Amino acid sequence: MTQDELFEKVCDHNKGGLPLVCYSFPGELEVTCILQDNTEHYCCSDYTESGFMFAPFDPDEKNFYIPTDHAQMLQARIPAKGINESKTGQVLDSEQSDEAAKKAHMKLVEEGLSAIEKGVMQKVVLSRREKLSVKSLDPVTTYKILLGLYPDSFTYLWMHPKTGTWMGATPESLFQLNGQVFSTMSLAGTRRVEDENNGDWTDKEMAEQQYVTDFIKDQLEPITEDLFVSERRTHRAGNLLHLKNEIGGSLKDDRFPIKNLIKALHPTPAVCGFPRKESLEFILENEGYDREFYAGFTGEMNILHQGRQRTRLFVNLRCLKLLKNEAHLFVGGGITDKSRPEDEWNETVAKSQTVKRSLI
Repeated sequence: MTQDELFEKVCDHNKGGLPLVCYSFPGELEVTCILQDNTEHYCCSDYTESGFMFAPFDPDEKNFYIPTDHAQMLQARIPAKGINESKTGQVLDSEQSDEAAKKAHMKLVEEGLSAIEKGVMQKVVLSRREKLSVKSLDPVTTYKILLGLYPDSFTYLWMHPKTGTWMGATPESLFQLNGQVFSTMSLAGTRRVEDENNGDWTDKEMAEQQYVTDFIKDQLEPITEDLFVSERRTHRAGNLLHLKNEIGGSLKDDRFPIKNLIKALHPTPAVCGFPRKESLEFILENEGYDREFYAGFTGEMNILHQGRQRTRLFVNLRCLKLLKNEAHLFVGGGITDKSRPEDEWNETVAKSQTVKRSLI
């Protein structure tokens, strides 16, 4: 099946109001689409199910998944990635001016710094939602542009009558699992590619990422063996740079392995903060909007690949939600005692460009 034939089937399926997802893994020249054959809301309980997962940021909220036994799975080769296509829509204007949004976000960061100073937590990840007016926006065409722009990210288009339409290009793996062997990453700290030669990473950026690494190690040690943590290095994701450690090992217990890993890792300090309980409570009480599926996780779960069940889940970052003539973008950054509100605002602006590039 060609790419054009695949997306034609996706468009026809969407006209019937049925759930679907299209996705492509980092560095792979293939796109997969899973087309659900009914409008049901399927929810994972013990994560032994097989399908495509779409889970919210708040662990207490219900997840969604498209089960393989109630869907058709299609695949097509992609001629190439890294190609920009013609624009699909036009960004008209934000719901509020940049100055108003900047003022609100900097105030939120100041509140986070105050809580850190009081010892409530050591790090908290604070985000904002940006509403953009758009016209003539076709989700499938927009996704094809996103697919071309970010070859080294996990790109997806999720459409469901009960969640609305979401898409994203995320650089961050939650974990991958083949049998008992797993891999994950600690990804945090952000700077623009053009700033790469402006000196070493700052103490603030190093500390922010170290919280994530230490948390993942502490969470995984009780349930794994042969735990390995690579040296820290700089990782490029689109127009941004991050600090990254590769982490891997094998699970001690094969009972509900996915459930154990999700409980241990989600949400990590990369999207929530540290300690997890206190930072999660601060976010839910102070951000002033519902993250929904932003900073949740998404991807394949228990899908057969070359004779073995494989799970590849990603943190849902650099994403947007599409509504009629409007797009909601979600961006955030990690706050520590060394954070400066102005810098944190600038980081969210840089991150927002990842998805905005597919709209303009």
